[in-house]
Formats: sequence, C-alpha cells, structure tokens
Amino acid sequence: MESLDVRKYVVKIQLYQGHIVDKVLYYKRQLNYNQIKRFEWYFNLLRSIANLAFPKSKVELKILDDTLPLKDDYIREKTINLIKGKKRRLTQLNSEYKTAWKDMFGEVDKHYRSEIDKTEKELNDLQNGKVIFWVMPEYINMIKKIINDLKQIENDKETKN
Repeated sequence: MESLDVRKYVVKIQLYQGHIVDKVLYYKRQLNYNQIKRFEWYFNLLRSIANLAFPKSKVELKILDDTLPLKDDYIREKTINLIKGKKRRLTQLNSEYKTAWKDMFGEVDKHYRSEIDKTEKELNDLQNGKVIFWVMPEYINMIKKIINDLKQIENDKETKN
C-alpha cells in the first residue's frame, strides 16, 4: 500500500449549472497529502469567494486522486493513438475512393480528395511532433479574475454614490 506522501492529489473547484459542471474555477495537480492539509483553509477560502460571486449556482470543492498521466506522457500516448487512427482513416478513405461511384461532375472525387488531403496533412503534423489536440493544463485559477471583477463592481457602486 502506498504511503500518503507518495500519492498525488488534485484539487478542483467546480461551478455547476443545474446538475452539469459549467466551469472549472480552480484546478491544481500533483499535490501531496501534506500540501493538501496545509492549504485546506486556502481551498475553502477560494470556494467561499466563488460562492459569493455565483450565489445561485452550486460551487463544489473536490480533492481527488491524481490518476491522469503527466502532460508529456499524455501527449506521447495521445499522439501514438491519433497516428494509428489517422493511418486507419487514410486506408479506409483510399479503399472507399477506389470503389466509390464516380459522378459526371466530379463532386464525389472532390469530396474524397479533400478528405484524403486533410487526413494526410493531420497525419504529417502529428508525425512531425505538432500537437493538434487539446491538453488539460496543470493549473487553472479563474478565482483571481472573479476577485478582480468583484472589486470592479464594488468600485462602480462607490463612484455612483
């Protein structure tokens, strides 16, 4: 069994609209147990600030095990899987193109050529190391923006009076 210091955790503050997560307001990965316990007051403070900013929405603080691979490992695994998928798609498009009914105006030909060219370009980008997909960041903090917005509202009220 792993000791508590070896395990890594994620702190996440989520804003709900109804039953669905609308935004992730705060997200921090790779925290150990001691860091979680030391800064638990801070995470609760951030949740309280979010509750003030969004009084009609549910704001939830979650502390979870960090099971996602690190950013570089994730990119490597995802790239390998996408390259395999693009090669399969290219093979499928080429076989469909060969057996496709050719129309008089060449619309089917244009469609398959554009799909094949697009897939080949994406495959080349992946093989050259270009990241063409979304990667979850290690750290998100939208609470700072919320605090600045609340200060701006307060300043606007003072200037009106």
